[in-house]
Formats: sequence, structure tokens, C-alpha cells
Amino acid sequence: MFYKEHYGHEENELQHIGLPVIKKHEVAAKLSQGVTIGRILDDFRDNIGSNLKREDLITRADLHNIKHKYNINIQDGQFHKDDCTSVDIWVEQMKEQGDNNPVQYYKKQGVIDITGKLETNDFCLIIMDPGQRHLLQKFGQGKVVCLDGTHGLNGYDFELVTLMVIDDFGSEFPCCFMYTNLKDTKIYTIMFTVIYDVTGIIKPQTFITDIVETFYSAWETVMGPVPHRIFCSWHVDKAWKQNLNKIINGSVLCLDAV
Repeated sequence: MFYKEHYGHEENELQHIGLPVIKKHEVAAKLSQGVTIGRILDDFRDNIGSNLKREDLITRADLHNIKHKYNINIQDGQFHKDDCTSVDIWVEQMKEQGDNNPVQYYKKQGVIDITGKLETNDFCLIIMDPGQRHLLQKFGQGKVVCLDGTHGLNGYDFELVTLMVIDDFGSEFPCCFMYTNLKDTKIYTIMFTVIYDVTGIIKPQTFITDIVETFYSAWETVMGPVPHRIFCSWHVDKAWKQNLNKIINGSVLCLDAV
């Protein structure tokens, strides 16, 4: 028997195509939050449009496969045994928070940066929630902003950059975090530009950093000059101890602080 139109052939082909990776991440994020399989299926079916897509045909078997693949039941807050995938899922999960989403910028490794600012293998994740934004605007204006870079936190050799302010009680409060594989003016400029886009210009009176020029150079480019610059006392002390052997007969031959 011959059927000219082959009705339903396209739908059968779609069923044999894998779900897009981004949709798998979205589903994994919802499952990790405790959203039921039935609710997820209903959400997909409620959003079916005129152009049928693979996710419109999602089934319970698809969701169980995602749950198994992403190991949703894993403990200690890790969504997947692969760190990169785990971060992807968490970023997708944060999107569900709308205006409260703390992820301000995300560039994963292995993905081309359409802005051309970062290389394919570069990684950057910038986090600042609404509460941190409020405190930066409150205590950063006309007061003190501190920057600290910490590396060697894991096997990836990523750096954690923390921007802090000092509150009314004299305590430091972290207002923004950036995880990245880079340690140069370019990546700090991206960080401060992201902050500027969220908070507007921040004009502190004092800027405290490690003994490097990259932090201040990037800050001055984005936010403008700061009247007072101070190096962290711990880093100054460390630099002196590392360079004491350069002091001969009471004279300093060359004190390289970096």
C-alpha cells in the first residue's frame, strides 16, 4: 500500500533525535530542585508551538535517563560527578530565581566567547546576589573597597577573586566573587564592568589590594581613579620577608615587592 503524504513521519524522526544539551541541563536543574517528573512533562506539553521540537516529545523515559546520567541523587550539593556539568546545572538552576539570580556572568571552558573577550579555554563565573549588590552600593561609595585574589583552591588552578567592603562595625563583607583561570587586567576589567552594569559607578575613597597593579588598573579603567591606594598589610609583610636577603650592609639593592 502506498501513502503519498507519509503522515507522522517527521514526528517519528524527532523521537529518535537526542534532546539538546541545554534542555538536558534545564531538566536536571529542575529535578535537582525536587520538581516532579509529571510537572516537568506538563510544562513541556503546555509550551508546544506550531513548530514541533524534540523537547516537545519528551517522555518519562527521557527524564529517568537524565536523572540517571546526571546522578541527581548525589550528595554534598554536587549535581554531577563531572565538575563542568555540575556547574552548568547549577547556573541553569539559578536562572529559575529571576531577579534574584546571583550569576552575573558565566563563560564556560570549551565554548567560543561571542564577544571575543575571552579565549575558548578560558573560564569565568561572577556571582553577586541582590543583598551583596545593596551592601556594595551602601558601603562602597565614599568608603573602602578591598580586592583579594586566592589561587590553588582546587586541581584546576582557578583563582577566586573576592571584592569586599567594610561595614559600620569595621568588618569585611564579601560583595562579589569571581572564579577564573586568568590573572590579568583583562579579566578584572570584565569583572568590574559586570559590577558597573549592575550597581552603577562605585566611588570609594580607599582601594585595598594585593601588591599588584592589575586590580587597580582595571578598576580605574571602569570606575575611575581612587584618592587613596593601600596594599594589604599581610602581603606587604610577606614581600619584605621574601626580599630581606636583598638588604646588604643596611642598603637595599633592589626590593621587588611582587
